[in-house]
Amino acid sequence: MARKKSNSRASRASRAAQGFRDVASRLSDLLGEEEKTDAGKVDEANGILGDIDISELENLKEEMASWRDSMSDHPGLAATSKFETVSSTADTLESIDISTTSVSDKDEIQSAIDELESAADELEGCEFPGMFG
Repeated sequence: MARKKSNSRASRASRAAQGFRDVASRLSDLLGEEEKTDAGKVDEANGILGDIDISELENLKEEMASWRDSMSDHPGLAATSKFETVSSTADTLESIDISTTSVSDKDEIQSAIDELESAADELEGCEFPGMFG
């Protein structure tokens, strides 16, 4: 029986970032629709924001924080460059906050777009070291 290949952290981060960019793009397209009223745009934006999936981001945050915490318990590991990379990545992931789950006006739609794009940029900038490398 063939063993199922697990997805790397980097590929999971890339998919999550792309999901954030997709939602941001949908919101941006919505802002450009001149035939819709501002109230209509807000209503539709709230529906789009409901499609944000942060589960993979949360999983990556937990995994990297756990790895960092495990390494910090061992002085020999805590002094390595791998620990620095793991720690930096965990810190970056912990700093990513997608808190906009609804908007009440057109300006908040643009803020949600900016938040999602920033989260995607930070996620794509993370370095996920290999377990044994």
